[in-house]
Amino acid sequence: MTDELWTRVSSILADKLGPTFTAAEISPESRLREDLGLSSLRTIDLVITFEDTFDLSFPEDDVAGLKTVGDLVEALRLHIDG
Repeated sequence: MTDELWTRVSSILADKLGPTFTAAEISPESRLREDLGLSSLRTIDLVITFEDTFDLSFPEDDVAGLKTVGDLVEALRLHIDG
């Protein structure tokens, strides 16, 4: 996954996660909770960041289904292309 959307998502994630992770350390298989340590509240904050960045809105059901960074990228892609 080397497209522009992936680059933007991994960069935003790295910024939000601070010095803990770099964009190069984040992969599509990275699990939001287990690997990146995101709590439910931080996940919601992250979703809001992506909603603002890409000017879209995620339905709650979509947010609940996000388990990996790849899931997040695919959800964004569906809403952007949708």
